[in-house]
Amino acid sequence: MSQKNKFQTDLASGQAAEKLVAERLSREWGGLSVEFNNTKSHDFEIKFAGGSTKRIEVKEDRAAEKYGNSYLEIACSGKPSGLTTTQADLVAIYMPHISQIFLFKPAAMLKYFDTDIGSRHRVVGGGDDKRATGVLVPIDVLKQLKFVEIIPFIAK
Repeated sequence: MSQKNKFQTDLASGQAAEKLVAERLSREWGGLSVEFNNTKSHDFEIKFAGGSTKRIEVKEDRAAEKYGNSYLEIACSGKPSGLTTTQADLVAIYMPHISQIFLFKPAAMLKYFDTDIGSRHRVVGGGDDKRATGVLVPIDVLKQLKFVEIIPFIAK
């Protein structure tokens, strides 16, 4: 598959995952509406009664099934990206193979990385033709982190 075709396939899959996660979280939290965003700041925003909102960044992690880790991007081409630049209130990692959504505040995960890199994680190159830098976090570790909420994915 060419790079262009792979990108298009990944983009379509990611957008479908964003819609699924948005629907699930909006139901879970009693949201009034969902507004999708076409910028890099976040993927969608859930609006609630009283005017409050939650901005969510979604990552569909299909590779986690094969490798047992989630890859959380922190830089690309030597510049901050991913967790370090998102303006989302929460990051949602959707793992279809175990029908779970892992939710956390980006700042909480970054703080955790600052104190725990090397003991249970490692920084590696990945995606975008290996231009990206990210942290591999074992799924079992994600499940144990107190600041990570796990929501079962239940299709409507």
